[in-house]
Amino acid sequence: MASCQVCYPPLLGINHNMPIRLPNATLIVLIASLSALQTSAKLYEGFDMPIGAGQALGSPSDTLSGSTSTGWHSSWQVSKGNTQVSTEDLKIPGLESAEGVILVKGERKERAIGQGIVIRQIAVGYNGDVFGSFRFSSGNLIQDAALGLLLSIPSQDPATPRSATFAICPKRWGSPNGMVGAGQNKIVKNDSGIECFPEETYLVLWKMEQLPQLGERSNIRLKMWVLDSRQAAHYAEQGFSEAKLDQAGEGSEANQVSQTMETNIPNSRRGIYRGMIISCFSAGVPRVFFDEICLSSDSLNAAAGRNPTQD
Repeated sequence: MASCQVCYPPLLGINHNMPIRLPNATLIVLIASLSALQTSAKLYEGFDMPIGAGQALGSPSDTLSGSTSTGWHSSWQVSKGNTQVSTEDLKIPGLESAEGVILVKGERKERAIGQGIVIRQIAVGYNGDVFGSFRFSSGNLIQDAALGLLLSIPSQDPATPRSATFAICPKRWGSPNGMVGAGQNKIVKNDSGIECFPEETYLVLWKMEQLPQLGERSNIRLKMWVLDSRQAAHYAEQGFSEAKLDQAGEGSEANQVSQTMETNIPNSRRGIYRGMIISCFSAGVPRVFFDEICLSSDSLNAAAGRNPTQD
C-alpha cells in the first residue's frame, strides 16, 4: 500500500470516549457539504502504528492512525469498550498486509460482554460500483455475539447492524452465520454457510453496485463473501474473480467460500458519501482483531490487497 503519514484532529471535535451527538439539522448540513464532491480514491487502514502493543487506540497521538492510512477525515476513536493497538498482523498468503492490528474488546458487564466499537470519519465518497474488504480474527463467538464493519451517517447514537446505512457482518446476533443489511427493514441473513471459528483469520469481501450520487436514487445491489485464510489464498491466485466466487458454492474446502449473501435495495437514496462513519463493531465478543480495511472503486482484487507480484 502507498505510504501516507496522516495526523487528523479528533472527529468533529468530539471527546474520544463519547459517542457522536449532533442535532439533526447539523447532520444534514454536514453530509451535504462533505459530499459535494464525490471521489474514487482508495480508502485504506492497515493499523501499522509506530508504537508498542497494548497502548489504547487514540491515546497517545501515535495511535490516532496507521502510517499507511489514507482516505480518512479524522482519527480513530473508541466509542464503546476498550480498544488497543497490537503488533500482531492478520497475514494471508498472496495478499499485502501492513504490520499491526487493533484489538477491540467489548464492555465488561456483570453477566455479559457488551459492545466494542471504534469509529472513524471518511474523506472519500463513491458512486457507481465500489469494492471493499476487511480482515478479522476473534475469540469465542457465542450465539448472541455479533461483529462486522458498519457504514453510517454521524448520529446521536453509535450505529448497530440494524441501524447502519450498510452493515457487513460475518457474524450476527442469534446465529453462527452472518448478514448484510441496509437498515432495519432490509437485512439478508445467511443460514446455509460455514460459521466463523475462533482464532481463524477471515477475509470479508463485499461489493455495492449502482450507488447513487447524493440526492439521487438508484437500484443498489449489495454482495458479501466470507473466506477463511485458505480460501482467501486460493482466490488470491485467481485474482478474486467475482464469477468464480459466485460459482464456488459454500463449504469449508479451499476452493469454496465460507459464506455468501446478497440483497437488492430498490429505488434507494443510500450511498457512501464523504463525512460518513466507518465502525468496527462487536457485541458479546470478548476480543476481536480487525485489520486491513479497504474500499476501492477498481476491483475486488484491489480491495483485498492482492500482491501485484503475483501477476
